[in-house]
Amino acid sequence: MRYWIFVTKPENYEICVKEGVWGVDERYLGILKLLKPGEDRFIFYVTSWKEFRDIYEISSKLFYDEKPLWPNQIYPWRIKIKRIFQGKVSIDKVFDKLLFITNRKKGKGGWSDHFQFSIISIRDEDFILIRDAMKARVL
Repeated sequence: MRYWIFVTKPENYEICVKEGVWGVDERYLGILKLLKPGEDRFIFYVTSWKEFRDIYEISSKLFYDEKPLWPNQIYPWRIKIKRIFQGKVSIDKVFDKLLFITNRKKGKGGWSDHFQFSIISIRDEDFILIRDAMKARVL
C-alpha cells in the first residue's frame, strides 16, 4: 500500500467529493500514472482550511476527460476516487510529528512550501498519524 496527500483548494475539494474524481494537468501525469486501484490511498489537504480531510482509495485507472468540473481550470487527467473514511483534523494537531515536513519555519520558504505540489508521497507513519488524529475527531 502506498500513501499520498492530495493538495487542493476548498472549492475544488468539494467538487472532488461530489463527483468522486481527482484531476490534474500535464505536470502531474507521471505521478498519476503510478496510482493503482486498490493499492494507493490518500488524504486531502485543504489549503485555506489548513485541514487534512477524509481517506480515499483510488477506484479507477487513469483516464482523460476534458469535461469542465473545476472553476479555475480543466484538469483532464483523472482518476475516480472512493471515500473510505470521513474525518478531518487541523494540521496544527499533527504538525510537530509529521515526517514529510522537514522545514518547520513559518512564512515564505517555510513549512507551507511542502504543500505547493498537488500530490505528495508520504510515509506509512505520516498516514497513520493523520488517520488516527482524524479518527479521534470524527465528524
